[in-house]
Amino acid sequence: MKPDKLTDTYWDERKEAMAKKYLTSKMIGRSIAYEGSPEPLVELMKRAKKGEKLTLCFLGGSITQGSLSSTPKTCYAYLVYSWFVKRFPKAKFTYVNAGIGGTSSQFGITRLTENVTPYKPDFCMVEFSVNDPANPLFRESYEGLIRRLRKFPKQPALLIMNNLFYDTGINSQAEHDEIGEAYDITCISVRDAVRPEIESGKIKREELSPDGLHPNDAGHAVLAGLVADYLEKLCAEYVEGRKKPEAPIVTIKPVTVDAMEKLKRTQYRSKAVECKGFKPDYSKKADLHDLFKHGWKAFKKGDSITFTFTGSELAIQYRKTIHRPTPVAEAVIDGDKAHPIILDGNFDQDWGDHLCIDTLMYHGERVTPDEINAGRVQFAKPTKKEAEAEARLASVAEKQPERKKHTVTIRIIETHKDDKVPFYLVSFITA
Repeated sequence: MKPDKLTDTYWDERKEAMAKKYLTSKMIGRSIAYEGSPEPLVELMKRAKKGEKLTLCFLGGSITQGSLSSTPKTCYAYLVYSWFVKRFPKAKFTYVNAGIGGTSSQFGITRLTENVTPYKPDFCMVEFSVNDPANPLFRESYEGLIRRLRKFPKQPALLIMNNLFYDTGINSQAEHDEIGEAYDITCISVRDAVRPEIESGKIKREELSPDGLHPNDAGHAVLAGLVADYLEKLCAEYVEGRKKPEAPIVTIKPVTVDAMEKLKRTQYRSKAVECKGFKPDYSKKADLHDLFKHGWKAFKKGDSITFTFTGSELAIQYRKTIHRPTPVAEAVIDGDKAHPIILDGNFDQDWGDHLCIDTLMYHGERVTPDEINAGRVQFAKPTKKEAEAEARLASVAEKQPERKKHTVTIRIIETHKDDKVPFYLVSFITA
């Protein structure tokens, strides 16, 4: 991925007016779910005022990537970057959009070294609140992500953004804000700002989000407006004014067991993998959105791949494709053939191929994808099965993980005469 070094600004009068059309002082006031120490952001802006070279990074899912914005330059991330460009004309900014649709903080940790670290960001906004299920596993992966960012040699100033499903208000804000507060990072809540206006009828959901999740240009302008207002306030008080910011709280002991902080991906070049029919994919990646590369392909029934690792966490990344039919595989952990996990490459949606991540081991305990997904936030009363899954995850979350040697074998169990594409295994995620 090459960072965008353009210096033009799209945070102009038209975009500012679009944001102000919807934003009120009450909405802006509600948007700060937790106000952390301003010092890192203030220091960033002081450096910008001096005319330094600074890199601004935006890490998240499809909203950060810019889904449903009319152009890449009308998504909230680019608009926030444009605010910096306009506000500090002497500085030289580099823009890095590390948003990938449909991805969570669990995957986000593993791609820091490829998509974020090389650019040595001075600022990073993190947005995963609609992709992370609100359960203990993703609370832990989110903390692992924040801890990894805080341990960069050049610690970036951080901001947390909480987006939402506009029709219901569902997100994982409670879990993410808990982590933000522990690490004294400001959390901006789009839900708290916008949802009451939609419920009262003052704003129609369709005005900001055609599909109830991804913002249109007006919605992205609102997101950027909330961030810009907060930054402008800090600038007036601490950069232009004489107020001195308090130093941030330094959190050493993690909130969770913190088994996710060292998550890593294993792909095609690993010597810990034994292929019997699966073929490594050596084709070159075009950019960070070229997701189905550097993994393994399999066509025939009985093709298998075995991976050996030492740890307590395991997830499988594979492709669910709209090009149906495609082969179906099963994953067997430590030879337990009585309890396989089915990896069905056939995607039942039509919006495009999906990078699926199925978590199979949490703190050394076997888990199923259904158990992980049952922990999503919901307003309806959970079913008995969902309640049991939530209780089990909560129990496992408190367990100190024991690192052991494990094997996982993935085998093709079903093929079709008219298979359109092979089964594609992207990576093993472990810690």
